[in-house]
Amino acid sequence: MLRTQNVVRISLLRHSSGGGFFPERTMSAAASPPVKRPKLNPRDEARVRDLSQRVITALAQGDRRPHMKRSERDRRGMAEENRLREVVENPDSYLPPPPITNTPELSVPSYGMEFTDNSSLPGIPKYVYSDAMMDIQPGYLLECQKSGRSTIGVVLGFEQRYRSLHILCISANGGVFSCRNTDVSFSYPSFVSSDVISRAGLGEIPTSYVETAARIQIVKRIRQIERAVQIAMLRIVKRGSALYGMFKDPDPHKWGIMTLVDALRATFGRKADLQLHHALAMKEYLLAQSTPFIIQTFDMLRSRTYFVRPLAALENLQQVAEWIRNNDESIERFVRMASLS
Repeated sequence: MLRTQNVVRISLLRHSSGGGFFPERTMSAAASPPVKRPKLNPRDEARVRDLSQRVITALAQGDRRPHMKRSERDRRGMAEENRLREVVENPDSYLPPPPITNTPELSVPSYGMEFTDNSSLPGIPKYVYSDAMMDIQPGYLLECQKSGRSTIGVVLGFEQRYRSLHILCISANGGVFSCRNTDVSFSYPSFVSSDVISRAGLGEIPTSYVETAARIQIVKRIRQIERAVQIAMLRIVKRGSALYGMFKDPDPHKWGIMTLVDALRATFGRKADLQLHHALAMKEYLLAQSTPFIIQTFDMLRSRTYFVRPLAALENLQQVAEWIRNNDESIERFVRMASLS
């Protein structure tokens, strides 16, 4: 098993016999050999891996001592316990607290900034489609679709397993996962600097303080984009229902066409500065609306076009779904006719 952080082009070549896909380039050099550690049994190794993920996640959230669990008494403080013991031993020493006269106002953070005025969020790069998105490199932001689940991660390097190339990514919880190039549905270049990626390492758990610090920076960056996607989703959910009426074909029996940029402009405005979290949120929304909008699943990474289902076909599907939901006799009649034929 060979791991490397070299640049690898993900554009695929179809085998002449149709037997599969192969990467256009292979790795030219291997990374430095990993640090030798004492061999652990599978149970202890799983515990170490889980502890490292929790440490990285906690440090990314700002906790300086993630491995220490303080009891309820420690969180209250010893002063409160001493005061309580003094009151129990000498009830005359108890003085009630003064009444609260001025109640401070709660400052609620404005999470609806993107929802109200389309202003851009600081620290999020602009979304500009380019051919560089096809050349997956360390530091890229990827969205992988595996077993019906979507996972966002940053590329750490590559791993050769037999004849297939796997991409090693770090997720928002600090864990390292691998995905194949055919699982990638979205990519964005230079999301994390190459300097940070070179210090993050390729192992499942960090082997030094340098690797731990680098992975904490990456996790913070991923959590930032995830929060931004949630903010953008507020506006998309509100206005997404109008997309079908805008892009369906006037002929109820013909398919329509809609691009990702068209959907973003229709939702956020023609003059809005489209950012990375806008595109990620829109792709997630359109993937959930798979009945009216159909993406070219053969190559989701390169496809930016969605087919809009004809109105007549959409009404037929909705009618059948309603019959199934209400256990209508029409469905039972159809099943009996199908069984007889």
